[in-house]
Amino acid sequence: IAETRPIQKLIMWAVLASVVATTVVSALDWRFGWSHVPTAVVVLGNVVVGASLVAAQWVVIQNNFAGASISVEADQPVISTGLYGIVRHPMYICALIMMLATPLALGSYWGLVPVLASAPALENLARGLGALALAAARPAAIVLDIVLESETSWSFLAEVKRSPHTADIPVLVVTVTNREQKARALGADEFWLKPVDQIGV
Repeated sequence: IAETRPIQKLIMWAVLASVVATTVVSALDWRFGWSHVPTAVVVLGNVVVGASLVAAQWVVIQNNFAGASISVEADQPVISTGLYGIVRHPMYICALIMMLATPLALGSYWGLVPVLASAPALENLARGLGALALAAARPAAIVLDIVLESETSWSFLAEVKRSPHTADIPVLVVTVTNREQKARALGADEFWLKPVDQIGV
């Protein structure tokens, strides 16, 4: 696991566990005949897996900064062409499609259960990547609206302030819970508690 932040490590371990569980459940399904997947669906599953792998490699060719961990590099541009012009997180979309197609390619419906269980982890991973990509575009300031104590948001704040390429961008944290001490400790420049007083703004 290339990630250094605890929450992102946890997400990656969850996804890895899902991949292993998908393979094991699919194999058991095939062995004991729990589900009967038509041959045409199996062939389609294999085609989709292959296409997803090719698309993921295309993403790496288009974006030299694509990697195993979410980070902001010097002179990192926001890519908006190719697959990035269609979806914001093409590599993770390709991975999700491949994970959904793998059980079908292995002739199993039950193998879809671990994949669907890992969907929230993949969503969090994609959110973190998207937010850091926007920070790499060097905005004048970042308003970070933290909803329901989102660990992804706190991780984003820590990463923005940790990276020498984005550390100087002012970050304003807005939230309904009084977590000013945590926000300041992670590097927030300002902290506003909701509801925000318009006069104060």
